[in-house]
Amino acid sequence: MSKTKKIAITGLIGSGKSSVLAYLRSRGYTVFSADEYVSNLYETDKELAKKIQSLTSIDVLSDGYIDKIKLKEIFFLDLNLKQEIEEIVHQVVYDAIFNDKIEATFYEIPLLFETNRQAMFDEVILVVTSRENQFERLMKFRHMGQDEIEQRLNAQISVDEKIRVSDVLLINNSSLEHLYYQIDQYLERRGL
Repeated sequence: MSKTKKIAITGLIGSGKSSVLAYLRSRGYTVFSADEYVSNLYETDKELAKKIQSLTSIDVLSDGYIDKIKLKEIFFLDLNLKQEIEEIVHQVVYDAIFNDKIEATFYEIPLLFETNRQAMFDEVILVVTSRENQFERLMKFRHMGQDEIEQRLNAQISVDEKIRVSDVLLINNSSLEHLYYQIDQYLERRGL
């Protein structure tokens, strides 16, 4: 592992992790988004595509690469297959982070606790918001329906459990300015 500190940023879907990452980027920090990385893998990694396709008889490829829409559809049909594919993808992501293929200070990992990799990071920042805010944001910005949101939230470890095992808490219930203020305070306290 490199000498650079590795700080994880996590939180439930719709909590505001992307806003935290965007602000850190704007401040000049090196950041990594697992979601962006996986999306890129699906579009560029033919070996990963072959490995995932070999797990199902349903075609999930488009031009030799993973079709995210087809993949999402089979995830809801077979939860065991979803878990098997996620384990493969998570391993690729963590290998990239901890074999120094990715050099950053902040790593946005949405399913950090679900993959039980929190101890691999020097510190864990948890972004939280109210359930009402989550639903409002996911409906407005991701055009998700209430049932889909419930299903996604229920598949994750509860926010109370995540709070209990996190090092730093960023509460995202009001303005972006207030969220940025909390980040600035955190950075100052840590001397980053």
